[in-house]
Amino acid sequence: MKRLILVTLALVIQVTSAFADDQLIRYEHVMVPMKQGFFTVKLSTYLYTPPGQGPFPLIVLNHGKEAGTTRQPDAKFIWQAEKFVARGYAVLVPNREGIANSGGTYVSGCNVETSARHWADSVQAAIDYVRTLPYVDATKIVVIGQSQGGITTVALGERNLPGVVGIVNFAGGNRNDKCGGWENSLVSDYKDFGADSKVPALFLYGDNDSFWGDGTLSKQFFAAYHTGNPNSTYIDEGTFADGDSHQFFHRKTGYATWAQPLWKFFDSLGLNSQVVPEDEQAIKAASEQHLFAEPTEMSTQ
Repeated sequence: MKRLILVTLALVIQVTSAFADDQLIRYEHVMVPMKQGFFTVKLSTYLYTPPGQGPFPLIVLNHGKEAGTTRQPDAKFIWQAEKFVARGYAVLVPNREGIANSGGTYVSGCNVETSARHWADSVQAAIDYVRTLPYVDATKIVVIGQSQGGITTVALGERNLPGVVGIVNFAGGNRNDKCGGWENSLVSDYKDFGADSKVPALFLYGDNDSFWGDGTLSKQFFAAYHTGNPNSTYIDEGTFADGDSHQFFHRKTGYATWAQPLWKFFDSLGLNSQVVPEDEQAIKAASEQHLFAEPTEMSTQ
């Protein structure tokens, strides 16, 4: 009888533990390895997943770059990640090579096309890593980027990676005033990136962008890209009330600006755009428990 009681108790503990795990949101940090010739570079990467075992469709968020430095803080995109986790998505935030706490050397120059393809290598390495995780659905991936992360996302899009069903470009580009004719060069870069891309794409720009101006240049970016990839849409977000539409993905006040076109795009891809009440409640609980204050450190081994 005692043995039966102990066995029953052990089963209850196991079930209770499994149930508890299903209620938790993952917020993890991992140094993702990326092969660079004979060397391995490690990329500081953050991963969020809803409660449960998945597999969850994946959102990849690509950061911009601060002017004049590569020693910026790690991009984490916590509140933005919450918007996707609340809808049942896992979220991956890789910090690219040579930026923030990632290893390696930052590559840049007047040839943005070549640089952006190099930046996209970091993103692909992070995606390749999460493909190995059992709780990630590698057949449903949307890649999103802002500023330099936007043009990185567009460069990745031309690879037509398996499982990447859509890309989103928030105010993307890379401006270098030391490079003569940088505006025309960027237009040409977008044309080249669109030439081979078949992935549905959404471009979102505003009319008071501190990098791209009143929208004239960004519309040229899109027109050049659209020539090669007609499965793409441009959204003019108008004048951003906070004074710089280049930042409307970063600021919480910007969510009201980009939410409607973004979730409409998700609907067009056959992906969920609606909040899952259980996941939203899990986010609230995680916030109350200060889960997002510090990620769990994970190993790739």
